[in-house]
Amino acid sequence: MGNKSVAEMFATDVAEHQMKVLRADGVNRHLRFMKGSSSCYWFDLITWPGALCIDGDCGTYVFKRLDDMFLFFRSKRGAINEGYWAEKVVAQCRTNGIEEFDQTAFVRHAVEYYRDYWRERRAWSDQLEGFRELRMDVLEADNECRMYDALSAFRWKGFEFQDFWEWRPRRYTNRFIWNLHAIVWGIQQFDAAQPEAIAA
Repeated sequence: MGNKSVAEMFATDVAEHQMKVLRADGVNRHLRFMKGSSSCYWFDLITWPGALCIDGDCGTYVFKRLDDMFLFFRSKRGAINEGYWAEKVVAQCRTNGIEEFDQTAFVRHAVEYYRDYWRERRAWSDQLEGFRELRMDVLEADNECRMYDALSAFRWKGFEFQDFWEWRPRRYTNRFIWNLHAIVWGIQQFDAAQPEAIAA
């Protein structure tokens, strides 16, 4: 993904998308967004009383909150509220859902924990020597399971990690964020196409 944010990627992905209204009957809606006949980044917004489903090339999520879910997600400035909206998910993409392991936050927490232990003891050479071991044994592990296992096994001159199984560093997946942008953007396209529906 490079340095581009999910919002920037989304804008690029849908730059040539067109909306097709398959159904618009009160809160019962089915909108399709795609570029011509291309299946790249297409998505549908489907609503029925009390629910909204986004489905397409980037996964499927179902939300429940208000009778008209367009009211719930409508955002004039295009802002998303991933934390609050995640609470309203009742079904999610099985391949890349709402949250994932945040390796950066895990490493930061481990380093801070290690640093705080040695700071109290003022044993700088032991701290530095042990940090090299920590980096090789734990911080450079390549997945969540290996990082937790390595942390469990790590010992250095009386130091060990405690209560680390309670650490649950998580972040929202790029796929989930992409879909939130798609919902907001899709509703904006629908509203722009029929402003009289918003005034009613």
